[in-house]
Amino acid sequence: MNALRTRNLCFNHGAVGFVKLSLLPVLFGLGVSSVIQAQVSPDCPKVVIDDIDLRGAIHQPGSVKERLVASLMHRKYEEKSDWIGDVEERVGRAETDGWPDRENQGYLGFSVQARWKMLQREPGLLHVLVTIALDEGQQKRLKAITFRYLGTHLASPLLDSSDLRQLIPLNDGEVYRRDKFYAGLDSVGNAYHKRGIIGLTFNVEMQVDQTLGILFRSRECHLLCFEKASAE
Repeated sequence: MNALRTRNLCFNHGAVGFVKLSLLPVLFGLGVSSVIQAQVSPDCPKVVIDDIDLRGAIHQPGSVKERLVASLMHRKYEEKSDWIGDVEERVGRAETDGWPDRENQGYLGFSVQARWKMLQREPGLLHVLVTIALDEGQQKRLKAITFRYLGTHLASPLLDSSDLRQLIPLNDGEVYRRDKFYAGLDSVGNAYHKRGIIGLTFNVEMQVDQTLGILFRSRECHLLCFEKASAE
């Protein structure tokens, strides 16, 4: 019925009316053509992700992986930009947000590597398949926590190493848990505060050999180093 009404309208308004209506699709077509040319201009070539192959992420819920893939599909970048780096950053954030309890389950790190393969190239637009490898690492168990003093101007230790060790509620051989470990560090700090040590601060450094070292500094120059070695 709409098509018939259009024909009747053109006929009733005569030749002039017909010409005006006929120009509309032409003008509209020019507008669409201009938009398409702007989007795929050879002067600013783009990359569009047509397909995603996500590997790994075995601990992520299916809904999280689906949202991640959906957020990357059909995303466009400038071809000369570091677009693959942006993809890896987005995957890293999704891994952290989707599994916030990872370090309480013994997983201390992960790695993301994205690679792309050309599917099709047209003027100003490169279609690609992106393969994402997400390595969530292996679960770590606590090997040991030891205490040692650093420096040459130290007085006798205020607290015995065995007493300090008991303040950290992680047993040797137990799966590493970040919440327990840092709760133990708070207890160590409180134990020193009760003995008049104020301004105690510590830094945590993850070393290449999977050893976690915590260095304590106090105004009285008591320096302690905690070492946690994780089993392979």
